[in-house]
Amino acid sequence: MTKEYKKSLHVIRAAIIIILFIIATYCVYYIVKPMIITYKNDNLNKNISKKYHQSIEKNTNFKDRYSDLEKINPDIVGWLNISGTKVDYPVVRTNDNSFYLIHNFEKQPSNHRSIFMDFRNMGDLKTKNNIIYGHNMKDGSMFQQLMNFKDKSYFESHPIIEFDTLTEPIKWQIFSVYVTSTKFNYIRTEFNNDSDYEDFLKQLKSHSMYDTGVNVSKDDTILTLSTCSYEIEDGRLAIEAKLIK
Repeated sequence: MTKEYKKSLHVIRAAIIIILFIIATYCVYYIVKPMIITYKNDNLNKNISKKYHQSIEKNTNFKDRYSDLEKINPDIVGWLNISGTKVDYPVVRTNDNSFYLIHNFEKQPSNHRSIFMDFRNMGDLKTKNNIIYGHNMKDGSMFQQLMNFKDKSYFESHPIIEFDTLTEPIKWQIFSVYVTSTKFNYIRTEFNNDSDYEDFLKQLKSHSMYDTGVNVSKDDTILTLSTCSYEIEDGRLAIEAKLIK
């Protein structure tokens, strides 16, 4: 075996080792990166939740409970909570629905995004249908736990949603749970008249996966929670609730 040949083998081996090292490093990064993102997101959500719940304890005036969070993000329009679940988040709103698809509460780019209200709603509940969006995250955060509402027994254990605005605490009673495609315009916010709105409500009820036993009428203001659901193309899980205060 010549010296030149041995030298070539050493070069090839070194190149293979370097390539394998690069591949291994990439694999570790690919595995660890989502964990780091999830960890940072969890910490952010915990800190925000801590600030909010501490403000409730120290502020007797309802409006003051949002003062610390408004300093972080003036886009906040309320707080969403479903007791007994991980759904316990601030709700933000801006004039562009796509912004909070890729940004967190601190307005930093984030794969976990935010819970946000449709730009056509103003947060004052003056529209008949108030829509809140959240991602169905694999780590169980954001709106992933809404998937549990496909089971009627879960709904029966969690029939009430709390979405408090900046001015008052409000409770909402779930009346319909369904999976649909984006072809169904369940996120309408404008209606021609009471009859048009009543027909819309009937559609929402008829789509429900099970009978909730809760009636809804043209006099009701409703809340729509929307997230992705993957059993159909462009699928969405929608949870409909009426304002009961």
